[in-house]
Amino acid sequence: MTIGYWSIRGLGAPLRMMAEFAGASYIARLHNVEPVEGGGFNTDDWFIPKEELKKKNPLINLPYIVDDGVVITQTNACMEYLGTKFNLMGKTTLERGECTMLLCQAKDLRDDMTGTFVSRRYLQLCIP
Repeated sequence: MTIGYWSIRGLGAPLRMMAEFAGASYIARLHNVEPVEGGGFNTDDWFIPKEELKKKNPLINLPYIVDDGVVITQTNACMEYLGTKFNLMGKTTLERGECTMLLCQAKDLRDDMTGTFVSRRYLQLCIP
């Protein structure tokens, strides 16, 4: 299994933590962003392999998971996929619903706090 994201903690870190918690074997594919002399950034480390991944999932974006030929993308979908795979999503319909609610609430909180805790310059580095 491969868990892919930019070479920062960001949205990939919780996915890697889930795999670690479950004791799963995985590859952390960290895509680099390199400054270019004269300004701008080289993002080829992501956008070149993205074209190949797009053949398996036209919605491909970061973060992503490649597992047994399946390509999952979008943060919450990746978390639900790993949660289900590692039996972390509850046993009953109610427990699974509660896990999904908590996941969505955590995303809302993260989105609300990003502007407060992350500098504009940092976001420019991460979002080309």
